[in-house]
Amino acid sequence: MIKKELYIDSIVGALFLFLFIGLSHFSMPIFEAMDRNIFDLGRHLPFSSGGTDRPKVTLIEIDDPSLLKFGPLPWSRQMIADAIDKLQHDNAKIIALNIPLADPPHPPGLKDLEDLHEKIKVYSSGKEEEQAVSWILEDIKRIEDKFDANQKLTKSIQNSGNVILAVYRKNDRLPNSISNSEESFLNDNLMVRSQLTPDNFKNIPNVEKLVFPPAEIMQPAAGMGFADSLFGRWGYRSHPLFYRYRNFFLPGLPFRVYLAYLNKKPDQTIVEEDHIKIGDRFLPTYKGELLIKKTFPSKKILRTYSMVDLFEGKINPEFIKDQVILIGLNTYDRRPLIYSHNDEIHANQWMAGVIDDMIHNAFISRPTFLVYLETTLLILLAFWAVFIFARWNSLRRLAAMAGLIILIIVISLVLSAYGSLLLKTSLLTGCVFMIYMTIFIRQFFNFYHQQDETVETSRLLALSLQSQGHLDQAFERFKKLPPDSETKD
Repeated sequence: MIKKELYIDSIVGALFLFLFIGLSHFSMPIFEAMDRNIFDLGRHLPFSSGGTDRPKVTLIEIDDPSLLKFGPLPWSRQMIADAIDKLQHDNAKIIALNIPLADPPHPPGLKDLEDLHEKIKVYSSGKEEEQAVSWILEDIKRIEDKFDANQKLTKSIQNSGNVILAVYRKNDRLPNSISNSEESFLNDNLMVRSQLTPDNFKNIPNVEKLVFPPAEIMQPAAGMGFADSLFGRWGYRSHPLFYRYRNFFLPGLPFRVYLAYLNKKPDQTIVEEDHIKIGDRFLPTYKGELLIKKTFPSKKILRTYSMVDLFEGKINPEFIKDQVILIGLNTYDRRPLIYSHNDEIHANQWMAGVIDDMIHNAFISRPTFLVYLETTLLILLAFWAVFIFARWNSLRRLAAMAGLIILIIVISLVLSAYGSLLLKTSLLTGCVFMIYMTIFIRQFFNFYHQQDETVETSRLLALSLQSQGHLDQAFERFKKLPPDSETKD
């Protein structure tokens, strides 16, 4: 009987083992949420590595007060150029512009003004004439500069040498054609990829059409990144680092800013199955995505200012020096991405947090060896549970199950606290719990079945003693039987 029960338990344990090994290769939102909660708990332990490093990203927002003071969007290129000049003066390390810079219409009358400028310069050949019209030429030049806003912005971007621009998804109805200058700039910002498995390649989000900044603005920029898609498969806890564009990899804006911070180019990166190699650095990925360590970037940590503060000189230069400056929109008509702990996180706030996490190596890691470790643990736990649970009584079995689950959680907390490793705790504990419940249910029914057999055997023995005349012994046996109708008969 014992061998038969052990055989059944072994089959059930093997079935659960294969089931949970199979589940480990799929995305299960409920299990993943449990794993992230345990990871977050490990990161908040007192002995957890990392923590309160000084933020390297400062966010400057074009918000409602900015619109009230400087007028509605789109702003003049002159104003954006002035903002870049101010940030460069305070020694910003990287300036990222997450604002659309579509080519504005050519202002009417600009060509006539340029022709007038040339005529005055030609006809004012005498010394007196030159002095007389000098102030006219200065005014005309000032007006021309206002008209030709791209020229001023181009000059500011060129002088700074550290501006990263954003590109966006193009409307499907627009033609999918790019100019030679756009293609040249695009080629300078594509990443090198190694041989990926077809499944991992399909997991990378695809972008078919892009909207580029004007060519004269784009050429002097230090780089560009795709800025439309932010969240990955884990919602705001994961972020696609790159995208498929024409069978190449285009970096996202946060990742492109991170590369610029490291003084690296996209062609100096190599995309592998579970990481991106950047020189001698490795950025761990999970299906091409960065797993975000923080639940959300706290506003108490992230420095956020308005464009009004920048132009009125209210930002401490120390908060700009050697910092990544992200300029983006945050107006009343832009809904927050995240609501958490009575806080609202907008797109640029979240993006700034992602960039800061990458700079501080504050991300979740799931290296390849962790998959083999989880499979090994599943096998050991399944075999141990089957052979131990079947031999122990219910109380010891319950204590063993609880002890195993606690041990798994402790291992997961230690891995998250010291190595930022995300163990699939839910699958390991789930396998142990299901084996325990299966053995518990089997032994529960076996207990009542054996009890029924014991009652029937005692009744037959009492009747046999009664028929043999051993009334005292028969009476003692009858007293131990349950007082049901069958016993009374």
